[in-house]
Amino acid sequence: MAQVDDFLAPRLLRPTGEDEDEGPRLEEALRALEAATTAPPIPSLRTLHPAPIWLRYRAWWPNSVITRAIQLRPGLAAWLDTALELDCLARTAPDATALRTAVAAARQAGLMPSESDSALTNPKTEDQTNLP
Repeated sequence: MAQVDDFLAPRLLRPTGEDEDEGPRLEEALRALEAATTAPPIPSLRTLHPAPIWLRYRAWWPNSVITRAIQLRPGLAAWLDTALELDCLARTAPDATALRTAVAAARQAGLMPSESDSALTNPKTEDQTNLP
């Protein structure tokens, strides 16, 4: 959970201005998260903490380096998707269509950077993240 708090969650709200050497930190964070997600998701802090952050990455930054890195780890992505189906999370999750509409409106109003302006979707170098 420390990796989620220290690395993934802050970048959800501040998608620009990343350090140039964050590729290794991203890999470290995802390895730690992946290691913690070997058992099926159950209602617990281990599930309730990262799954809502994953939901927001998918909605707010669907093409970000972090979203793509998680999607390149099919086991982790499937675990997070399954966690979002748990009743305790599904009941409190925003409607996907309403969330996309709100994000688009916030971007249009300048309250949220567009994905094309984000360092998350435009890393400085290809080898920074080791992602295609």
